[in-house]
Amino acid sequence: DVAVQFHDKYPETKLIAGDLNAVAGHDSHMNGVDMDVYAQNYMAADMRAAHRSNDSVERSVALGKMFIDTKKIDVIFYNDSAVSSKVNAYARKNNLPGRMEASNSSHEFHFHVRIKAKPGPNDNCAAAGAAKDCFR
Repeated sequence: DVAVQFHDKYPETKLIAGDLNAVAGHDSHMNGVDMDVYAQNYMAADMRAAHRSNDSVERSVALGKMFIDTKKIDVIFYNDSAVSSKVNAYARKNNLPGRMEASNSSHEFHFHVRIKAKPGPNDNCAAAGAAKDCFR
């Protein structure tokens, strides 16, 4: 469990998950396989100048690697090239699926995590009642 692993390594902060299966405003979140991940008190996953530090970059890289280690991630959208290059190098070196890439400007202060899933009817596994069969 990424949240437990992250908190064990960085007990001063907690992760916050949001917009899982959002019903409006987040088209990509409506299929039950996308969520936003924030770090409490801007301790990671926030590249804005007011919150960026060497420690926050290190924690962001660690968090990205923890997600990649699950082998259940398709992509993490996050706009910090210093973080994504390290996470992607780690994935390639360890032959792990998943990647981190830049996206729209809202991905400067959180990770947008897309879980690998088989498409269900209308590409919405949860609504089709097939959630148990969605995940590879």
